[in-house]
Parts: sequence; structure tokens; C-alpha cells
Amino acid sequence: MSGGEEICCVGSLDAGGMAGACGFDVAAMAAAAPDAVVVEDPQGRVVGFNERAERLFGFSKEEAIGRHSTSLLWKEARGRPDESNRQVAFSRKDGSHFVGDVSVGTVETNEGLLVIAAIRDISAQTTLINRLKEENQAQGVSVAFAAHELRTPLNAMVGFAQLLCEGDIEYGTPQYNEALGYVLSSGSHLLGLVNDILDLHRLGTGAIVCRPVVVDDIGQVIGQAVAMLGPVADAKGIDVQVVVDPAANSGVIDPARLKQVVCNYLSNALKFTDRGGRVSIRLRAEGPQFLRLEVEDHGSGIRAQDLGRVFQASPHANVPAGRRRSTGAGLGLILMKQLVEAQGGSVGVHSRPGKGSTFFATFVNHRPLASRSLTSVVDNESAGGHNDVDGAAAW
Repeated sequence: MSGGEEICCVGSLDAGGMAGACGFDVAAMAAAAPDAVVVEDPQGRVVGFNERAERLFGFSKEEAIGRHSTSLLWKEARGRPDESNRQVAFSRKDGSHFVGDVSVGTVETNEGLLVIAAIRDISAQTTLINRLKEENQAQGVSVAFAAHELRTPLNAMVGFAQLLCEGDIEYGTPQYNEALGYVLSSGSHLLGLVNDILDLHRLGTGAIVCRPVVVDDIGQVIGQAVAMLGPVADAKGIDVQVVVDPAANSGVIDPARLKQVVCNYLSNALKFTDRGGRVSIRLRAEGPQFLRLEVEDHGSGIRAQDLGRVFQASPHANVPAGRRRSTGAGLGLILMKQLVEAQGGSVGVHSRPGKGSTFFATFVNHRPLASRSLTSVVDNESAGGHNDVDGAAAW
């Protein structure tokens, strides 16, 4: 029965409910209907309430018959059904809610026009549809995240490979071997990102894999990340300074995640720092269990009213005014927030317009777990890479 459909039949109300004079028995129709059926008389009183309506709303037929439908059914409903609004939120007798799809028809009787409403609970379908929409949206954002994160190591590889191919670095020199090492290191980082993307796809839950390992020289991990962006800093003449507190230079962390955060923060800092400027990277201990990473630029800064939007899940909302001179500055920050918080840490930013910004991230130092059989990170820079995840325990 579609909304507004009129059943042309003249009938009369009998003692048992409603029976059409032309043989159309409304009560029998309501009893046989697959949905909850509520029938109203011209005054809006409930004159029909089938068994499925009792189960759906929680009212017995005796409680419903004779009551005005507004006080019984429509009082808490968000809107009445019409041709453009067939989905209505109802309240049950116990106070719980459900979403109902409503079809309304009419029957002309000797006593006036009866309104027949067939109501079907579609809460489960609505929940499923909303969940699928959210998953599709999240999947689209995840693809954008992946593209953004893969671009940084790819750019580093292309930059160093171009220097080698064009002969700007003499073959066989230490600088040549160093450049090859950076290409291999960037490739290893890229492979790690691809593996993470595959992990997320297999898990299907948005979970982030964390692989803490014993790191004897965290400053070296930061240095490798800085080296990946060295060509960008050199092209703009920006001095990148790294200061590592000796008390924070060793611990049990996920070096791949740390490097990922450093690369993202540093990439943004280089974008928004003028030529000849300076970017500072600092690492220090914060209490017995946390390490705090800070990346400070001397760029345009962020206005106070925009600070709360920096890590929001919107492609452009987190690139405040004054920091939109180049693309790709926002999605990575959202991913960094997810990565760090998935490990029990936190992210944030301090900024002064016209002076610059300091982005920070805190990482859990899993020192109490050091007694477990965790793989120590071994420097194999001479081999052109580093072993930061192989054999590590993951949780």
C-alpha cells in the first residue's frame, strides 16, 4: 500500500472492529497484513491495532483501542508520514526507539474516512546502510592517506636516483655510496608502508599494527628520516637541526612509526618555512614512560581559531589559512594522529601567527617490555638500509 492510496469501498464499523458493507473486511485485512497495522477513525482515535502492532509498539490492543493516535504513536515521532517522508522515528511503550517505514491508505466507510497505516521496523536496515556508508567513506579517506604517505619516500628515491643518473655525484665516492644508501633506505621505508596498507586491508577494521623493538640509537632513526628529505631542505637552503636528549636516545619503540611521523612533520615544516630558514627537531624524555618529539618551523604560523581544526578528518579543514601555499599538507596529519594514538601516545601543535609552529607527538617507551624477546635495531647503514621491523614482536 503506497502513501496516500485510497481504497474505494464503503463500509461500516461493527462490534468486532471494521467490516466493509461491500464485503471488504478491514479487520481481517489488518490481521493478515505482514506489517504492524494501525487504523484511525475520522477523529484520530485508534480503532484497529493488529497483533504485529502490539509486538512492535509494546501496547496491547486493549490499551491502544480508543486512544487518540497522536498521544499513542505520533507524540514522540519525528514527523508524520507523507508522500516525501515515509521513514519516521517512533517510541515504544518502554521508551526505546525504532525507525519505521510507513505506508498510509484510506477506506471510506459509512462513519467516515478511516486512515490505515502499515508500519515496518527498518532499524536494522537503516543501521546497516549507515555503517556501509561510513565504511565506504573511510575506505576513500584511507586511499588518500596511502597516496599521501607513499609520496614522500617515492620523492626521495626519485631525487637521489636523478642525482646519480645525471652524474652530479662521482661514481665510487663516499657521497655516491651514501646516495645509494638513501635510495635503499627510502625503498625499505616505502615497502614498510605498502605492508602496512596490506595489513589494514586484511584486517578490515582500521587497526594499526605496532611493532616495538629495542632501539639503541633513536637519534639515528630520526637522522635517517631527515636524510630522506635532505634534497628538499637543500633546495630551499633550510637548515635542519636535530637535538636528541641523551636520556631519550634509547628505548623500546616502533622505529618505522617514529620515522613516519618525523617525515610527515618535517615535510610540512619544510613546505611552510621560507628559503634560508631553520627547522628544529627535538626529542626528549617526558616522564618515565614517554618520549616527546617536536618539530618546529619558522613559517607563517596558524591562527588561534584554526588550531582546533589541524588534525580534523577533512581533506582541507586541517590546512588553516596561511599554510595553503602547497598541497598535501593535511591528510598526513590525520594519519599521524591515528598512528600515534594507536600506540597510546598523543599529538598536538603550538603556534604563533607570523612566528611559526611546533608540532609534537608523544610515544610510549615500552621499556618494561624490554625483558621480552624483542629484536634490537642494528645499524646497517653501510649496507644501504636498516633493520627496523624484521623479527619484531607486534601488538
